[in-house]
Amino acid sequence: MFPVISYWGVLFCAGITYCQELSPIVTLSDGKVQGTVRKTAQDGKIYYAYRGIPFAKKPIGDLRFAAPVPNDPWSGVLNATADKESCTQALSLDNLSDIVGSEDCLYINIYTTNVSVLVSL
Repeated sequence: MFPVISYWGVLFCAGITYCQELSPIVTLSDGKVQGTVRKTAQDGKIYYAYRGIPFAKKPIGDLRFAAPVPNDPWSGVLNATADKESCTQALSLDNLSDIVGSEDCLYINIYTTNVSVLVSL
């Protein structure tokens, strides 16, 4: 029985290590973020992508048309693996009713080859 438990324990630990490599977590000044490991299309170089990180409070209510207000820190790990919606914009000047995006667009994407650089953000 012991070898079976040990075997599954090793597989479980290996799975955790593998997941961490594909979803690196770093700690920024506002909290922890989880990104992804990606490869460049041309030469396959590894880089880390952290997408959709809030850098200011949502510009709604009294904050609409005001200077950005720093974001509150979050608890837990922020999922930074996908882009957020783009800022509001008209697709055509001929048809201003054709508008896409959101006013809630104060997010940044960070791409880096060195995760330790993010610690200072």
